Amino acid sequence: MNIPLVVICLLLLLHRAYPIDYVSMWQLGICMLVYMLMRILPKRYLYWVLGGIALAGWIEGCMVVLEYTHCSPGIPRYLVTAIFSNSGAQGGWLAISLLAAVALLCKSWKNKVNMGAVLWTVVAIGIVCGLILTESRAGWVAAVVGLLYVGSKLYPSMSLYKKGVVCLFVVIFIVVLYSLRPDSAIGRLFIWQRTWEMITDYPLLGTGTGGWLANYMYYQAEYFAAHPDSSYIAVADNVFYPYNEFLHLMAEQGLIGLSCLLLLLYSLLGGKTDDKTSEVILKSLLIAFIAFSCFSYPASVFRLQLLFACIIGLMKEQTLNIVFPQKVMGIFVVLLMTVLITMKEENFRYSPRQLFYQAQELSSQKYPADDALQVLEDVAHVVPTCELYCDMGDLWMRQGDFEQAKKCYQMAGTMIPGRLTPNYKLFLLYIKLNDTESAICMGEKILKQPIKKEGSKTIRMQTEVMQYMSKVKND
Repeated sequence: MNIPLVVICLLLLLHRAYPIDYVSMWQLGICMLVYMLMRILPKRYLYWVLGGIALAGWIEGCMVVLEYTHCSPGIPRYLVTAIFSNSGAQGGWLAISLLAAVALLCKSWKNKVNMGAVLWTVVAIGIVCGLILTESRAGWVAAVVGLLYVGSKLYPSMSLYKKGVVCLFVVIFIVVLYSLRPDSAIGRLFIWQRTWEMITDYPLLGTGTGGWLANYMYYQAEYFAAHPDSSYIAVADNVFYPYNEFLHLMAEQGLIGLSCLLLLLYSLLGGKTDDKTSEVILKSLLIAFIAFSCFSYPASVFRLQLLFACIIGLMKEQTLNIVFPQKVMGIFVVLLMTVLITMKEENFRYSPRQLFYQAQELSSQKYPADDALQVLEDVAHVVPTCELYCDMGDLWMRQGDFEQAKKCYQMAGTMIPGRLTPNYKLFLLYIKLNDTESAICMGEKILKQPIKKEGSKTIRMQTEVMQYMSKVKND
């Protein structure tokens, strides 16, 4: 067992911002089981596992194509997410699967197995089609970085001209990725900056597991309170992930957690790489996973957690000499593929996102305000959002505590200054309190406020504000 890995697991379990839930323990236990199984797996079964990963990626890619082309009934074309909650996480899975397929394709060519070469070519094409349709920039970064690593090992003595062509390709690739969604790239940079502020406040031990999510929106609100005219307002929204697992780990587990992770990665990637094909393949998978982790959130996706455990387990030398019958091994690979393909993240009802949805349900009129407020305040310690504070403000309004309602609406508006709803609720609160001056001030702010996404709800709010302003002026 790798000591840095054990330390990281203990930190996740013991150093927490809020009490541990059984779901996270179950997930961690399954990941450790997969890791140990990969550790004791005989090396001759490596390509079985790679084949399972590649085929699972091909199935996923085919599902994406079917959804995009409306061949999958009942699923809108824009929802190109297949079994993942969104296309970003899906891109990481497809990128790793693509590398596994390419590795098997190269092996088939080397051994002159024509049918195998055809099979893995078809698999790779299906995965690439899925990866293109997901538009996952982090997924493409992972795929390209992994392929470049494999290329550097296959062609170590590349000419200067070819190296220049590769560098030019990388530069063009980066520019194209940025130009696809520049606002998203700027938004992630903003998230990284606020996360770094959190790290500087808790440098050694961090905020504890779950601490980033419990604190981030308050850091965002604090920034906008100090910079009301910031250009980042246009890209601000509720944030559930930091889009960089290294910053995420450092924010929650501090320098100790990050040091353990770096030691783990060094133990897997450090030293001179042998010419063994298997070692090059596994290192390329891990490097691609690391590249993906720099721009996404695989630690929050259980299927990607399993994939990481599988990769690092395969990279270590086996400590137990256990021989599996071929039929048993085949059954195990099929079962692992089935779990990876069919399991949905929504099955975990106690995830922070699920708590967010439960809080929205509790804020409805059919629940007593006292009970709902207690639950929402508890949820605010785990996953604070703009909508959550708006709902808390509504509950305080039902209770008749207008001062507390005002504070909640103001916090919601500061978290996401570009959101119209908190300001509109404040506007209604001022009218209820007969504070005409404050209502007019807030009304003018609402009418001047740029709308990120206009809809019937925002149009109705603005129309109501204009009618009130017109009535006040006529009076």
